[in-house]
Amino acid sequence: MMFFNKNISILLLFSLSIFYAKDIKSNIDYNNNCKKAYEFVLSFHFNKSDSILEIEKHKHPDNSVVEAIKCSASFLKYFNYNTKTYLDEYYRNYKIAIDKIEAENSDNPYKLYLLSDLYLHSAFINALQSNYITAIVRFKKAYNSIYKNKEKYPDFLLNKKSLGLINITIGSIPKNYNWTLSILKLKGNTKLGNQQLENLLTSCIQKKEYNYLFVESLVLFSYTHYSFGNKVDTNNLLFTIFNDQHYSNYYSNNQIFTFSKASYFKHLKHNNMAIKALEDIQSEFTNNPYKLFYLDYIFGECLLYKNDIRSIFYFDRYLSNYTGKNYLKSAIYKKSWMYLLNGNINAYKAEMSKINSIGVSFFDSDKQAQKAAEKNIIPNVEILKSRLLFDGGYYQKANFVLQNAFKNGHIKSKHDQLEYIYRLARIYDALGDDEIAEIYYKLTIEKGRDMPYYFAANSALNLGYYYEHNGQLSKAMKMYSLCLELDYDEYQNSITQKAKNGINRIEFLDD
Repeated sequence: MMFFNKNISILLLFSLSIFYAKDIKSNIDYNNNCKKAYEFVLSFHFNKSDSILEIEKHKHPDNSVVEAIKCSASFLKYFNYNTKTYLDEYYRNYKIAIDKIEAENSDNPYKLYLLSDLYLHSAFINALQSNYITAIVRFKKAYNSIYKNKEKYPDFLLNKKSLGLINITIGSIPKNYNWTLSILKLKGNTKLGNQQLENLLTSCIQKKEYNYLFVESLVLFSYTHYSFGNKVDTNNLLFTIFNDQHYSNYYSNNQIFTFSKASYFKHLKHNNMAIKALEDIQSEFTNNPYKLFYLDYIFGECLLYKNDIRSIFYFDRYLSNYTGKNYLKSAIYKKSWMYLLNGNINAYKAEMSKINSIGVSFFDSDKQAQKAAEKNIIPNVEILKSRLLFDGGYYQKANFVLQNAFKNGHIKSKHDQLEYIYRLARIYDALGDDEIAEIYYKLTIEKGRDMPYYFAANSALNLGYYYEHNGQLSKAMKMYSLCLELDYDEYQNSITQKAKNGINRIEFLDD
């Protein structure tokens, strides 16, 4: 579920913890009741999950899995609603679960596995609360637990989930923080982590006893794959799943599945397919008292890409219903774009005036919204329209709008001139005109490397992807390294982490 700055978004994915155990002589028994309850958790049907867990608790009062599932559910509730009530609920369930599982027989693979998941939960919660020392301590405990479990039970399949997430998290930490990894004695690699999560997803499809974990393994792999992998790296497994009507029908009321599916198509810039997935979940989203609010935010984005006025409705619904503080500035910012695209400058200004007084500037999108509000500069409407069309995959339309803006003399400021070149590079890249794209990317770097905008850094990143895909690894490494060297204040976290992942992929090949 990752919806955020990549280091933080990976911690979000820890919330989707798997708690599985076979019929062994211990109080960790993931029986059919627990499996069904966990499936309901992952479909945001928390009331149904609670009812099943009550039955299980009555039949097997010492089963630790019950407490683990409750902890996972309360974590998801807190993350989605961001209220003190759910935070307190999480802390209560976490303490109960930790105490019970630590008291279990240690001679089975599930104890350390469950503890690792619980520590990861706690690491994320404490990071959100700015308790960074505690978060680091808990993450270190999770790391130690799962690697100890791997040593004792190397064939235990479910180790791959925690191992994969930990590898990706550590591997995505920016280079200037490597000293902390050395002190903590932590090692990770995003490419290896990606492979581990893909193996888990494959097993959840092929092996009946793991089918109930399909949605979790899917969201973990799909989100991390496209957040941390090479841009041009497609995946046949994900293509099969998200284009298979069987899965769409079976999980038609599952908001997390829909998030994964919509994010997949959105990443590939198949905007109409993303919109279709989000439209299909609307009945469930409206009727279920527990909603994954972020679906409204991305629905607003997808409609914005095609200049569909309905985007305002979904941004407004997100702003009205979401009880947290993240992506509020961004939602208003993007809502204001909709007004600007349709010539309503007064409504644009009115929306922009709200940004200072709402939400927080924690993630890149909110930071950009805040900076735009502070600068109080109206963006070039034609460049903005081209950018949004591009983000939706409407490349020819984006190119037409951009070229017309240039022909009509509407590209005047230094910022707009640089962005014009950058947008051309992106369009030609998407259209497969690699040689032209490379020229414009290089030109953007040349003209923009000393400017405070992200255009040069993202050009270097995309050239890195291009060179890596074509086996020009030294050139790719140079471009990825340049991303870390440039000084800019836009989307810095996202770009530097992707560049670090690119460096890790190349270094992994050299080992």
